[in-house]
Amino acid sequence: MTVYKAIQGFAVQNVAGDPTINEGQVWYNSTTAAFRLSKGPVANAWASSPNLNTGRRDFGSSGSATSNLIFGSFPTSDVTESWNNTAWTTVSNLVTARATQGAGGNNTDAVAMGGYTTTAVGTTETWNGSWTTGNPMTTARYSAGASGGSSSGSLIFGGSGSATTGLATESYNGSWTNKGALSTSVSNNTGGGTQDKSLSIGGPSARTTVERTINGGATWAAVQSLNTGRQDGGFSGDEATGGSIFYGGENPASSLAATEQWNGSNTWTTVNSLANARKLVGSNSAGNATSGLCAGGTNPSTANINSVESWGPGGGTKTISIS
Repeated sequence: MTVYKAIQGFAVQNVAGDPTINEGQVWYNSTTAAFRLSKGPVANAWASSPNLNTGRRDFGSSGSATSNLIFGSFPTSDVTESWNNTAWTTVSNLVTARATQGAGGNNTDAVAMGGYTTTAVGTTETWNGSWTTGNPMTTARYSAGASGGSSSGSLIFGGSGSATTGLATESYNGSWTNKGALSTSVSNNTGGGTQDKSLSIGGPSARTTVERTINGGATWAAVQSLNTGRQDGGFSGDEATGGSIFYGGENPASSLAATEQWNGSNTWTTVNSLANARKLVGSNSAGNATSGLCAGGTNPSTANINSVESWGPGGGTKTISIS
């Protein structure tokens, strides 16, 4: 019988565990007394990540899967945490405690837009290691979609606060400018992308509608609808460069684990779900379709959640039968 060494020119390595591996590599795990085969990269999936220090929902989130800033919560909170791809660290508090605010920017250059205290507010704060109060929005609002890559280049659209808030769009460059109205009034929508190219996704009553702007919010137009309608989901991606993901959220009956991937033009594809259904989660304004964080949130049977899931390439190993 032909043996492995005769084929490959070397013997199967004996390892006490599973080493760093390449696709197709074979070894013997002496701990489990089994031969192992690397499956290599597989479809992206969600995996457990270090927990937040403070469980929260309805908060602002700016950054990426490896460098993120989250702030506020419901009930109203001023607590801010920073993620460095290893651990969450509590940092300087917001000036104004709030919930359901819009967010743009990244871990070192972020903006908190509006939100809810005991009513809708237009308060704006910018982050560069601590929070500073800036010019307020024209339209006070909460539960709105938001996007943007920096504190001086963000967009907010829709939301609750008045009869006309659900249509209103404003851009922020140190001061606020009114832009074009959304095609349909909405609140509890999720925003993502840059100030110039953004998506407004979903909304109440299992809304599947997605609108897109490619001109800084001057005009909005409907694009391909979601496969699973929902509100208060999370987003990771950059509409300026293409793909993104939308995950979690709520339909009228329950919290959801469903994840969908946007190809940047006209298609939403259902991909691997979250391990834990949740709504009112954070988004990643500097994320992408292959790397993101789903932090915090809540579901019908849980108070504010502190668990975090990360989105990335799958992989793993397979035990080989030697019988």
